[in-house]
Amino acid sequence: MVYDYDGDTDRVIWLANDGLPWTEQDIIPATAGLGPGDLDIADVDGDTDLDIVVANIDAGTVELYYNNYNPLTDNNPVSFTESAGGDISTGNNYLFDVSFADINDDTYLDMLIS
Repeated sequence: MVYDYDGDTDRVIWLANDGLPWTEQDIIPATAGLGPGDLDIADVDGDTDLDIVVANIDAGTVELYYNNYNPLTDNNPVSFTESAGGDISTGNNYLFDVSFADINDDTYLDMLIS
């Protein structure tokens, strides 16, 4: 994650390792005022690729991004799409942590935020 207290480069990136120099790719492009502070990765939708949940400290929001990778087409670079409907949770003052876990043992991943 790249966090800038001035609010002009708040973004989430991943550094792809393809055997060559690391390649920087945006998961969330620069969006002033988000303040990404924590994230977790898991296969939320059961399609075998890793999706990402992000806790945005400044905005007080939790956002889920689905990984669009398809091994049949080997679409490269990998791209991510925010979940339909936008923020999963809003109005979270002092948002510090977000994690995936199956709390109620129903085989679906839940989110824990603090």
